[in-house]
Amino acid sequence: MDNSDKVPASARDGLIDFGGYTTEQLVELESSIDPERFPRNHARLVEELNRRKRTEASNSPPRDRWDIRFSRSESFWSWVQAKRRRQWFYGRGFLEIQPAEIVLRGWQRTWLGMPVQGERRIALESIRNVGRDNATVLINVAGWSQSGRKLEFDCDSPESALSLCGRLPPVRDSVFEREWQEMRAFHGALYAPGNYPWGATALVLINVLVFLVFFINTKGWFGVQPQLLTVWGSNYGPLTVGGQWWRLLYVNIKLNLGQTRGEIKSVFDDGIYRFPDFLPLYRAVLRAFMPRWGGSYEKVNELIDDAASRRGSAAGVQMYARLYWAYASLEGDDVDIFTDSMASWPRMSDGFDLMLKQYPHSDYLMNGYAYMACRAGDSETYHALSARLKDRLSSTAWSARYSPEGCDKKFTGNGV
Repeated sequence: MDNSDKVPASARDGLIDFGGYTTEQLVELESSIDPERFPRNHARLVEELNRRKRTEASNSPPRDRWDIRFSRSESFWSWVQAKRRRQWFYGRGFLEIQPAEIVLRGWQRTWLGMPVQGERRIALESIRNVGRDNATVLINVAGWSQSGRKLEFDCDSPESALSLCGRLPPVRDSVFEREWQEMRAFHGALYAPGNYPWGATALVLINVLVFLVFFINTKGWFGVQPQLLTVWGSNYGPLTVGGQWWRLLYVNIKLNLGQTRGEIKSVFDDGIYRFPDFLPLYRAVLRAFMPRWGGSYEKVNELIDDAASRRGSAAGVQMYARLYWAYASLEGDDVDIFTDSMASWPRMSDGFDLMLKQYPHSDYLMNGYAYMACRAGDSETYHALSARLKDRLSSTAWSARYSPEGCDKKFTGNGV
């Protein structure tokens, strides 16, 4: 028998030299050595590990790194929400500031939906706007205004977010400053104690409940009888004109249920007879007449021309401008309503001029006028309006492609 087996464990304790082991081996040994039977070996092992950590920390170059969260979880739904917000990453990650750039790392997903780690690098000189609200940080980068992309994430604490923002370029433009202050005020009111949006939540739940009850009772999963729609609140001319004006809201439901444009136009005619200036109803039927839903630019123009002709000259030209402005927002930036559709900018401009005379203090109206002038390529009108917008910018009147900065660059680039 080996004599070493007769040596008590206490006598062998403290004899191991850990200097020849790798750090990975030491980490594994730490969990295998019993600190009660071999307290000296365990203490020497821990001491060696701490010594190596101190050496590694002193030899490694200093780094500025913050742990951040792009979303609250690493779930598939968090990834979908990140994509909707035009964010690169979701879940937990980190931001590291290097001499000439920042490095972002977080979770992404492949085209098969598999989670993978991704990395992005952004030059420090391209950072234009940095905002902080509690632990939330928002970063805008030069050139991103055209795409509408903003980098948004949460730090581990408000103090961590404050220290990060202090290390980033402090440059801010007036539009971002105003938008950021509006967003902070909105979030402050939204998330204030006792300010949970119970009303909106209840309204959504009621709509879902009514929808389920309707289809369960009518068994109309593949088609609904018009009589049943009327009983459940659909627009019916005699009833609407008789005082049940709330039936006008059903035009959007008819559109979503796939009703024909003829049926939708019938609902529209009944509603406009009772409420001729109800603009949401015009917007709903314009949506139904969009070419992407099987309509045409001719039908859109016919509807808007008819609405304008029903009024006097001044009111008619204002209605023309309002409706084509609404139609432009429905089509978005993908359609040029002045070349693709039949919109007349001189006629719209006259309408905007009259509306501004009537509502000279409306920031949204003035911004909308400048926005449409930019889309129409009217540099003279745009420059005249932009000079008055310095302290009256309204971000909701603009779009990602046609922003104040983008429009300024558009006309400057053309030498106008």
